[in-house]
Amino acid sequence: QVPVGQAAALAATALYTLNPYRLTDLYNRAAAGEFIAMIFLPLVLYGFWKIYSGERGVLPLSIGMSLILTAHLLSAILTAFFLVVAAVVFWRRTCKKKTLCGLLGSALLTFLFSAFFLIPFLQYYKQTQLLVQTAETNLENASVYLPLVFGTVYKTRGASPSEGEMGGMALSLGFAAGVVLLLSFILLFRQKKKEVLSLVFFSLLAIWMSSNLFPYRMILSHTGALGRVLSSIQFAWRFLMMAAVFVSALCALVLSEGRVQPRESGFQRISEENKNLLLSVLLLVLIVYQGVSFSGAFLSEEPGRKNETLTCMTDPFQQAGGEYLLSGTDVEACRDRKILTSDASCRAKLLEERGSGLLFSVQNRSNKEETLTLPKFAYPGYRLRSLASRVDSRNRGTVEMAPAGENNRIRITVSPGAEGTWRLCFQEPLSWRIGEVLSLLTAVAIFVRSRRRTRSG
Repeated sequence: QVPVGQAAALAATALYTLNPYRLTDLYNRAAAGEFIAMIFLPLVLYGFWKIYSGERGVLPLSIGMSLILTAHLLSAILTAFFLVVAAVVFWRRTCKKKTLCGLLGSALLTFLFSAFFLIPFLQYYKQTQLLVQTAETNLENASVYLPLVFGTVYKTRGASPSEGEMGGMALSLGFAAGVVLLLSFILLFRQKKKEVLSLVFFSLLAIWMSSNLFPYRMILSHTGALGRVLSSIQFAWRFLMMAAVFVSALCALVLSEGRVQPRESGFQRISEENKNLLLSVLLLVLIVYQGVSFSGAFLSEEPGRKNETLTCMTDPFQQAGGEYLLSGTDVEACRDRKILTSDASCRAKLLEERGSGLLFSVQNRSNKEETLTLPKFAYPGYRLRSLASRVDSRNRGTVEMAPAGENNRIRITVSPGAEGTWRLCFQEPLSWRIGEVLSLLTAVAIFVRSRRRTRSG
């Protein structure tokens, strides 16, 4: 475990929290899943570091990965990608029995913690045709120009790199991150530190993969599984989130060394601790300045821009790219919550809409079978229930589920002369319940074990 001073830790925390890319996620893109996932990236790095240092890191690594999985799946793919790369780079330590057991234990514990999410997701991903499975991505067009990675001019307009000036969005780690990397190179020139060298390597790798200089076109055209994993990331500049956590950890290490200043200067009369403190304060001022600069640029935009960002986070019909909607779905067409009928002689009325369920009445006066299209998407798991015993008059006829109708909405068939009240409800499969029980029991077991260790220790 590398000792880190309090001032260095504060500067590293500020560098990560006020990182321009994270602020872009928060204010410009309104990417709630991604900026929530960024909260737990340091926890994953900490757990991985502990395991490879021969200490107990299974719990923080598995908890961090589980929280990232439930917050933003693409961030989990990015994180897993770098964990695999790190395991290959440090293959000698990886092959040690203790390290290997720690990694396998973390993987198992991550699955158990996330079973309540992973089981339904994998089942839906296999059974349904989602937009994310058919959408084509061009990572080279969604990359950042390398000179802008440490840019100081922040534009908060646009929702993609091609909009506005200087790339539209602030796809940058900030000038302070560049200063940290420069200090790291100076430190490595004077004394090679394995921890610093490793973080510099992964920082530069993440920056390279986020830029237009990375050969995505060649990799995607000549690789199978790896190409599919990379293309699922959608935007190459998402690698900046990984670079942010690596550079922030690097900041904490470099500012704890205190051997990056010139040899002949007034610093000679100052202790090493004061040198670290002074560097930390200067860097902290720079970090706060770039954070305030970004916030000022956002607040100075016309009100329409800010309202647009707030709408993305509050409007339930805002689905960004709609990646996990059924392929071919038009969300805007579902703003009208009416029930569509195939013929005017068949009447239907929406009585109640609560959560994933609907309560509706039907009256089919025709002598043939009619269809209703309900304002719910046809995901697997919906069932119809008759409420004959709960209303004054008994239901007549039958109402049954049918293949998906217009705009992937749930369609049902109504028999001739059918009349009554039915409820559409979502019924979770047994496997989902099993996953929820697994996650709950795992969390309880870990809590109880931690409490016992605390009392015995």
